[in-house]
Amino acid sequence: MQELLFFTSNYYVVEKMSLDHLIIYDARYGRFGDWSLDFDGVYIFTYIYNEKTNTFIQSRPEVNNMSHLLFVMIKRIFSF
Repeated sequence: MQELLFFTSNYYVVEKMSLDHLIIYDARYGRFGDWSLDFDGVYIFTYIYNEKTNTFIQSRPEVNNMSHLLFVMIKRIFSF
């Protein structure tokens, strides 16, 4: 667990998933898609930590409208 928290440079968000599991979001890069008014954004680097076994796995969130979000980001960067 300490290695993961060190890896995030202490920029992380923790959420209780179940009795024995935590979700740890690496927040160094913010939330992907939060620049769009119609999408809250997701943390791309997400880890599920099992407190019983002291192990974690990396999980990738599903982003159904990825092409739209990329278009909105590019439009915002280049102001067109």
